[in-house]
Amino acid sequence: MVDLPKLKTFKIYLYPLNNTNVEAIAEYTGSSNEWQSYRQIKLPGFDGAQTINLDDLWLNVFSNYPSNIEMDITGLETIIKYSGTQQLTEKFTIIAELCYE
Repeated sequence: MVDLPKLKTFKIYLYPLNNTNVEAIAEYTGSSNEWQSYRQIKLPGFDGAQTINLDDLWLNVFSNYPSNIEMDITGLETIIKYSGTQQLTEKFTIIAELCYE
């Protein structure tokens, strides 16, 4: 049986869509199993919090074990106005740097 690599450390950078030459909107770092705390991240939104689901990122990490990933991801926010509901979306580019044991 093959021993699969274990995640040692990670750094995640969140940028506006296709604009990684500017300062990151948010940065997250961790080690080992702390990635589980970053399956979803929240950012300030238009009328509350914008939720960004990182499950696709982690699926890629634990399927392919890359040292760097760059991918586009969508943030979602639900707003309620005048008893109507609307889903706002915003696209981001995420870059992850990963080290394994």
